[in-house]
Amino acid sequence: MPDLKASGLFLVWSEVPADKDENFNRWYNDEHLADLVAIPGVLNAARYEAVSGSPKYLAAYELTNPEVRDTPEYEEHLIKP
Repeated sequence: MPDLKASGLFLVWSEVPADKDENFNRWYNDEHLADLVAIPGVLNAARYEAVSGSPKYLAAYELTNPEVRDTPEYEEHLIKP
């Protein structure tokens, strides 16, 4: 496999209500991350938790290019209201 390098970085800060935090983390860790890294062009995903202050979470997604977010595969995994 070729050594792919990211030329896009997508950062998402989020704050989750305390009563939803456990379910959010279960979904994020067990489903969301695996779904995202399966999308062509998403090279890596990591999430960080603040030790103080807010927002509580920062997610960093390494992309082959910023246009990955415009693909049908990426759009399929967006959370829709």
